[in-house]
Amino acid sequence: IARDIAGAAGKLEGALAATGRLEPFPHLPERRDELGSVFKSLGKMAKLLLDQDANLRSTLAERERALAELTRRDIAASAYAEFVRELKTLDVEALSTAGLRGLVRLAGAQIGVVFLLDGADRLVPVHAVSAEGRILEHHLLTPDGLPRTVLERREPIMLEGDLGTPPPELHLSIARTPLRWVLGQPISVGAEAAGALLVGGIDPLADLLADLVRDGARQLAVGLQNAWTHDRLREKSIMLAEQGDTLQRANKVKTEFLASMSHELRTPLSAILGFADLLATSPKENLSPRARESLERIKRNGEHLLTLINDVLDLAKAEAGRLDVRLAPVMMGPLVRACVAELD
Repeated sequence: IARDIAGAAGKLEGALAATGRLEPFPHLPERRDELGSVFKSLGKMAKLLLDQDANLRSTLAERERALAELTRRDIAASAYAEFVRELKTLDVEALSTAGLRGLVRLAGAQIGVVFLLDGADRLVPVHAVSAEGRILEHHLLTPDGLPRTVLERREPIMLEGDLGTPPPELHLSIARTPLRWVLGQPISVGAEAAGALLVGGIDPLADLLADLVRDGARQLAVGLQNAWTHDRLREKSIMLAEQGDTLQRANKVKTEFLASMSHELRTPLSAILGFADLLATSPKENLSPRARESLERIKRNGEHLLTLINDVLDLAKAEAGRLDVRLAPVMMGPLVRACVAELD
């Protein structure tokens, strides 16, 4: 009896130790006495503890995964905020370099290229980034490949998985690895196309990053659009300012010419009118009625021409800001008769 009780007590002690360590409950023999009841109760308690421990471990693992996801989201959000801060410049060159590098870092990508249209409607690579190696030549990444496609469609294109045979490859220092995804984003200003940008990576793009990368590419495209528009407006402003200076110089030359020409014309015209007046009023000249009528016509036309020359001088003075305006009463009758006589 003593040995039996001692053996049962030893097994009970081992079972309690295993239960305390949350290890699988050891097999205990069937007994119909009081120790058998203790074995059964201890087995139920051990199973309950193990189940609770498994539930707690599962809950803890789930919370750790959620915390890791939140941490990744926080890191991604911080990276995105830093990337957006780099897009505040209106310099196309700065956006094509720093902005593109920021987008590549945000996406965990390996390559990035910015294409802009030149004057001949050709897509020209302005800046390229290759983070870990050298991208090998592939038709998908040439100006007439994916960049031209997204530019014509005016919508982004995401290619994942199968990128063709053979796929575009990144040449690392010791091996070549294919790209797993490529995103093409158009750059346009209203209805006018401006270019396209590409981003690609060798690792599959996570769902969390996919949305950020798409939005980041869109933000970079908008920044490039604004910078491109700003450059165009600045070029037009400079051109308009140069044209304005040219027109101002031409207007000054025209004013000086008109003033000089008017003075040069008025001097001989005044002499002509003076001699015509002497001929008309001299008692020594025996003029026929027809000659006197012709002389009066010369005087009248000369005075009209002198009035036109004086008007040109007044116009030159007005453009130079030196014209004095005086208000005076005008007899409308003689003015109307003179205008009718000139037009008759």
